[in-house]
Amino acid sequence: MDEARRLWEAQLRLECKALDRTGRMVRIDGDEPDPIATCTVVRFRDGYAMALAGGADVVGLEPAHAFDDQESAAATIGGGRPTRVEIYSTYVFPHVVSAPDPAVVRQGREQYAVVVSGRQVSWASSSRSNEEAAELWVRTSEDSRGHGYATLATRAWAAEVTGEGRIAFYSHRDSNTPSRHLATKLGVVPVFDLANLTIEA
Repeated sequence: MDEARRLWEAQLRLECKALDRTGRMVRIDGDEPDPIATCTVVRFRDGYAMALAGGADVVGLEPAHAFDDQESAAATIGGGRPTRVEIYSTYVFPHVVSAPDPAVVRQGREQYAVVVSGRQVSWASSSRSNEEAAELWVRTSEDSRGHGYATLATRAWAAEVTGEGRIAFYSHRDSNTPSRHLATKLGVVPVFDLANLTIEA
């Protein structure tokens, strides 16, 4: 769990978050802060970790319920208040070496596109980035899916990030089946699943 936890904390820093000495989630400086959930549960291969927003108090939450009994977890966190549950899967790229492909065009730092017949059809870039890590954003035009273009663009992006000795993350919502399939094609390594439970105002 030590390495997976280190990776989770690196991803938190990308999101302008960190854990304080008591294990609570706190905001840190950065350009693109993500919201802090009321409760975050992380599922590693060999256990769970939980972090609460400042002021939140959770009594009786079974960490596994955040993934396999979301209604129960939401009721425990919310205490009758509406509570949103969002589940994500997170992976890392191993070191990537990308052979040059004439279809892949570099558009800037950590930005690549695949061009077919003079038209851009797929894009890979960093949704967020710092000196330690970057996280992939990838999209393919609807009429060009199923041809491996996302894989081409993504490998070029990952080669740049991992070539600099940084962590290259890929995450997606648990419900996003196409992104899950892409993860399989890319050969990324699953490191943890994340459940964010947020009491809605």
